Amino acid sequence: MDPGAIAPRLDADFRTTCAALDRDEPWFGTIEVQVADKARAYRIGKDRFPDHRIIDWRHPLARLYYDHAVGEEFELDDRAPRGFIAMEGVLASTTAVASRARGVDRVDIRIPSRKVAVVAGPTGFEVEGASRRRPQAGLPEVLALLTPEQYRLITASRKNPLIVQGRAGSGKTSIALHRVAWLTYADEDSAEAPVDPAKVLIVMFNKALSLFVKSALTPLKLEAATLDTFHGWALSKVVRAYRGDVKMETKPHKGHEVASTLKKQAGILRAIDAFVARQKRALEVWLTEKLAPYKAKDWLDRLKAAPGPILRQLVAMRSQALAARDLARGAEYRRLDQVHTVFEAAVKRMTQYKEELLKLLTDEAFLGDHLTATPAELATLAAYQRALQNEGGTERRPGPSI
Repeated sequence: MDPGAIAPRLDADFRTTCAALDRDEPWFGTIEVQVADKARAYRIGKDRFPDHRIIDWRHPLARLYYDHAVGEEFELDDRAPRGFIAMEGVLASTTAVASRARGVDRVDIRIPSRKVAVVAGPTGFEVEGASRRRPQAGLPEVLALLTPEQYRLITASRKNPLIVQGRAGSGKTSIALHRVAWLTYADEDSAEAPVDPAKVLIVMFNKALSLFVKSALTPLKLEAATLDTFHGWALSKVVRAYRGDVKMETKPHKGHEVASTLKKQAGILRAIDAFVARQKRALEVWLTEKLAPYKAKDWLDRLKAAPGPILRQLVAMRSQALAARDLARGAEYRRLDQVHTVFEAAVKRMTQYKEELLKLLTDEAFLGDHLTATPAELATLAAYQRALQNEGGTERRPGPSI
């Protein structure tokens, strides 16, 4: 196999495909396999074009490009996608292509005996060597450069969460985004339903990084995903839950540093879960008492058996009680009207977020079971939260600040 002859052939194929599909980069790599005595070649791109023998990088056959060594035997079993029957053979070669102006600028070739780089020069393509090296004008597509380990991370099982760790500049963000692109890939031959991009949340640490990521979403077909910073996304949830005007206040309060440190402990999450469970038990006691006069134990039993968050359950029960009341007459109408009123009050009781937050963060004994803190630090947190939330409030209700 003559590396010098491969590049001109790929360049001609690349230019023809660009013109046919009206795309600047229709594919970025190729694989050639030897099946029995027959050679088969496939191109790998960001999209699938069967008429041009271009497979999507997420296609099972593309695994040969990323996860197999040249010269290694492979087997594609009978679960292969439609159009690619079960076959076995040898991976004969792969190429990674960097393009410029709808033409090939560089080809990295892997054959069993060696790896060769061929670059476009003034007089044609030439093999790059230690004495013949030039700055590369065209940058190779990142998908063409994935290592086997990176590809395995991207295509790991859908059934388990995946944590990607690495030093700065190691490619974590790129791997994570391509992982999402793989999860959302709608392969017509796949038995697994893809993830809806509209249900994907991508959160970053800062706006600079989010702007970089935003530019990568369209090529990966992730425009429908929600992209935000951690603080921006969290603030949007506060605004949604608070149902009122939200202003960012930077006025310092005594004890802020201690309070901030304690709130950032992992134990605060366990405290919130335990607090919600305690509030749910208190709600059940309250409902039992309020529903008793109306012989509505069956409604309480249905609430306890319903799955999902307690507030969602309450809203559903309120709607069901209202619908049942509107179908009833006489005494039954009045009874169900009272049941509906009780559930209406329960919904309001469970959406007093400011009051509940104050109750949670000022219960020193309760927080002491979940946080690593001295009594003095817990007292500081409680005092800080009271000063913050009581500002502009009354004896019965906290003020507007949380």
